[in-house]
Amino acid sequence: MVADMINILGPLPRRWWDRWEKRGELFLDNRSMRQDSLRLYLAPFRPLSERICSMGRYEFSPEEMACFANLLRAMLMYGSSDHITASVAIESEWMQGWAR
Repeated sequence: MVADMINILGPLPRRWWDRWEKRGELFLDNRSMRQDSLRLYLAPFRPLSERICSMGRYEFSPEEMACFANLLRAMLMYGSSDHITASVAIESEWMQGWAR
């Protein structure tokens, strides 16, 4: 699950990374994923678009999916002070272009 988070949101904040005792099971010291852990990690991983479709939602175009993913990333930043506000979310490209 942490590997999914890092894949979607980017590297953990340094203070979290340094305290994560088992990070060596999946990642190298330079924060890149270990090649021998990719097999374990990729098996359950499903792209966001596939997850949305499996929930019964319509298919997103590549452009819409990129905008939606950007919105999710901005809302789910690691640090609470880094999250976007509701007013910024409402003005996002995805909300303005596709949310109805």
